Amino acid sequence: MEIGATVPAAAAAVRAALKKRGFVTAEKDLNDVAVIAAFRRNLRPLGSVLTHTGILVIFLGALACSLWGSAGEVFLAPGDSFRPSDLIRGGSSGLVRVEDFQIERYPDGSPSQFVTRLACDDGLKARRAAVAVNSPVDLGGVKVFQSSWGTGVSLSVSNGSERTAARVPEGGFISVPGTPYTVKIYRYIPNYGQASGAEQGMQDPVNPRVVYSLYEGGRRIRVGLAELGRPVDLGDGGSVTPLCELQLIQ
Repeated sequence: MEIGATVPAAAAAVRAALKKRGFVTAEKDLNDVAVIAAFRRNLRPLGSVLTHTGILVIFLGALACSLWGSAGEVFLAPGDSFRPSDLIRGGSSGLVRVEDFQIERYPDGSPSQFVTRLACDDGLKARRAAVAVNSPVDLGGVKVFQSSWGTGVSLSVSNGSERTAARVPEGGFISVPGTPYTVKIYRYIPNYGQASGAEQGMQDPVNPRVVYSLYEGGRRIRVGLAELGRPVDLGDGGSVTPLCELQLIQ
């Protein structure tokens, strides 16, 4: 703006014009030249207060949950069930059953979402619910989250005369009855490449294999690759047989 007036009068006119537009001004005289700085009032100080208040509220909420709340965790596969009252105090005694677990994928095959479908029955009312990542479900005041997921394999082990069946997650162990041996399910490979000997893709199983380790006491004595449905001789009459049914363990 151009003002035909003395420096003090011009400075006063500028300050007045800026004030009308909501600016706060600061002025400094430099050799008969008026330097005016202007800035608008904003919510930055209030934002800082709200941020720190939010952090404090989160901290107090976590403290209250640790003192008066309770939490529990259970690993389930489709078909398994649990009662919240068995995991936490004050939980519902209704039966919650895992009906299905699905991995939704992007066009390139990478996972986009993990969804668990539940059937809930408290004896009075039955309903169905879906739990996904960052999307819990409320069951009678108890929040049910999907905390993790993994792959498990149903298998049986035998010492030649006695057989034990179990569903074991990746990294889990199963003991061979009547022997000092344990079998660790190291990894489940859904699509094993026969030519390269490596995992091929992330889609539904086409050529699945199970990588296992055999232990005697705490000493690993063997690593092998098992084909589903075909017994693997462990030596000393023991065998491990991955069954045809594979189940995901959340």
